[in-house]
Amino acid sequence: MFRQETLQMYDNSGNILALVRLCGNEVYVYPRLKVGVYALSEGGKIEQNGLTPVFSYSFPDLSWDGPYDFKFEADLDALWMGGHRLIRSHVQKEGCELEHSLYKLTEQGFETALIAEAHLTKDQLASLKRVAEDLREDKNSLTRLLSKYAREWDKQAAERIKK
Repeated sequence: MFRQETLQMYDNSGNILALVRLCGNEVYVYPRLKVGVYALSEGGKIEQNGLTPVFSYSFPDLSWDGPYDFKFEADLDALWMGGHRLIRSHVQKEGCELEHSLYKLTEQGFETALIAEAHLTKDQLASLKRVAEDLREDKNSLTRLLSKYAREWDKQAAERIKK
């Protein structure tokens, strides 16, 4: 008996751009962007946070600043190198002592983001907007974002470290 399964397709690169666009065309500090993408990914479904996934990333690995997925890293690099759709620069934001990465859309990235958004379902777009609102708020530190969107991942990470 043949069983047909529905394969969920995601435009990971376009959806990264859409997330940045909904954050006001920029996201300050890489780990914040990563936590937002994790929350909206297939891997982030373990959090049971009511968000509809818009990314296929699984985030199977650990890093010092939250979940890690090599494919996400590769997509970020491809966005930066492939037509400079996403600009990375080091800036020092008011109130911060260190320079951090600022992920900012170019005109081409903005247009690509709009196209990606047009292909999202109503629930996916609502989830993207919800996370973007949290990323946009400077008062939401990385620790606060991790506690909101990566509680289960944090528990699993602690268990892996113990082993």
